[in-house]
Amino acid sequence: MNTFKLTVAILCGVALMGFGCSPTDRLAEKATESAINAQLDGQANVDIEEGMIRYEDAETGAVSAWGENIDVPETFPSDVPRYENGNVVGVTISEDGAWISYATSDSVEMAISWYEDRLVSEGWTRQASYSIRGSEMRSFAKDDATITVSASTDESSDAKTSVMIVRSAS
Repeated sequence: MNTFKLTVAILCGVALMGFGCSPTDRLAEKATESAINAQLDGQANVDIEEGMIRYEDAETGAVSAWGENIDVPETFPSDVPRYENGNVVGVTISEDGAWISYATSDSVEMAISWYEDRLVSEGWTRQASYSIRGSEMRSFAKDDATITVSASTDESSDAKTSVMIVRSAS
């Protein structure tokens, strides 16, 4: 699965559409589906609902969703803690791993500290720590898995901070 091509195809689709259920939106949904299928040689299923787009690849089982207050699929890895004070704005599950993105009014420091405390208490070992221009990133390992947590100020939204958690198997 080429994640870059998938991301580009989906972003193009999002740029072409307004979220909703009008005939124009259905046309945008089909155009997005076609763009994704062309890039991935797969059978994509794209659903556009008010404030959300959801993609599912029938061949691989990969699932992605973007929008506001997204429901996290049941197949999302259970060892990734859910941020209690954030709204889920993106989630992806694929054969390569999973990621989840939150918008929160908490500070970068609060979000990073919450994840660091939680993951360490659950047996994860901190592997790396980076601070760059107000953004923070931490990497943790446990068994054959890695979780990377990054948080940065989001000036483009009402939320104060964007938090992204990526989980991959080693």
